[in-house]
Amino acid sequence: MGQNKNAPHEVIKKHLVKGQKLDLTKDNPAVDQIHIGLGWDLAGQPIDLDTQVFFFK
Repeated sequence: MGQNKNAPHEVIKKHLVKGQKLDLTKDNPAVDQIHIGLGWDLAGQPIDLDTQVFFFK
């Protein structure tokens, strides 16, 4: 909030498997924005897509 929307930002891509947890602040404790994108192959196997994000400050 209040930041320049055109300011450069770091993009980190992670591929997770079912049940895997990811600490988003481990390498960057000052993170204040997170954008999450989900994707899957519709021609592949059936999917089970669940997403949870908790951010406490």
